[in-house]
Amino acid sequence: MNNFKFTINIVAAPLVIALCAFIAVSLVKSKKGPPIIPKKEVVISVAVNLAQPETVTPIIQSFGNTQSYFNTSISSQINGEIIEISPAFEVGASVDKGQWLAKINRADFEANLASRQAAYATARTAYAEEQTRSLLAEEDWLAAGRELSEASDLTLRKPQLEAAKAAVESAQAAVAQAELDLERTSIRAPFDAIVNQRSASPGNVVSRGADLGSLIARDRIQVRLPLTPSQASRLTLPSFDSEASNLHATLTTPTLPGIEWDALITRVEPLIDPKNQSVYLVGEIKNPFENPDAFLPVGAFVNAAIRANPMEDVFKFPESAVVEDAFVWIVSPDNTLAKQPITIAFSQDGQIYARILEPLYNLPLKVLSLPLASLKSGQKVIAVLPDATSN
Repeated sequence: MNNFKFTINIVAAPLVIALCAFIAVSLVKSKKGPPIIPKKEVVISVAVNLAQPETVTPIIQSFGNTQSYFNTSISSQINGEIIEISPAFEVGASVDKGQWLAKINRADFEANLASRQAAYATARTAYAEEQTRSLLAEEDWLAAGRELSEASDLTLRKPQLEAAKAAVESAQAAVAQAELDLERTSIRAPFDAIVNQRSASPGNVVSRGADLGSLIARDRIQVRLPLTPSQASRLTLPSFDSEASNLHATLTTPTLPGIEWDALITRVEPLIDPKNQSVYLVGEIKNPFENPDAFLPVGAFVNAAIRANPMEDVFKFPESAVVEDAFVWIVSPDNTLAKQPITIAFSQDGQIYARILEPLYNLPLKVLSLPLASLKSGQKVIAVLPDATSN
């Protein structure tokens, strides 16, 4: 009996297990899961600007320090004592060409001139007497019935006459030199200038070549402006053999904000800096000291803006729109994103100017102004123009 029960248990156990498994599977299959909701595509809105080719005039930026056009040391050309200094011979004062700056005692030079004039008068008298003697010698020779061609130069007193003439010329030159020395007792400005430095004082005994001060030209100053080869290529530079130039630079300085000066680019320096390959332009500023409210001193640091040659068929993008200096994101007519390759020409005031060889779509292009890093080509977007954003 016990064996029979044991046999039944062995046979029934798998059946019970199989039945339970069948019931469990049936229950799982019959149970309804949560409804499947289709995933909705997210379409973001992007701010775009319309871009199309235009003609622009780049502004080349440079800098430099102003320099004097003429910077002359004033020195004495004679020896003597300074007896007077002009009130205008002060640092910062303006002087005109020919205006006297300092005077040296004239007494010795007046005496020397008088002595030279006396020597000149004596030489002229001696020359006149020698001319008379030479003429008498010729007459005496002819009165003796002889030909002048047979007379020697010494007989006709020609060497004595030439010596007397040379003495007159030497005395005349000595008078001219004495007059020049007397004139040099008044030291004068060689050109319209501003006094830069003065070391002379009344009572100083100076020698020839002694430094008395320095002047800088008043009518103009100059500035050297370095340019890179790329910047220089966008300008029409004045040629070395031409005096005419239409290239100008607008100068500003931090020391006088809000004031501008015009500099005419007159020439290009013939040498290129071997360290950085910079090209140097030289600009001239006319009458920089004339206006007391716009006084541009020598040595001032200035920023320069130069209008370059116009560039055609250039697209303008904000700096934030350009990715890796290689492309911009644009929106296609079917509102999907695409990468538009560009070639940067220059940048200025937060804008990048570039050329597009082959636009992907018809112009104007819808360019993303602030693209995200997660954007992908072909992604659906909603383009929003600035006017729409403001509304």
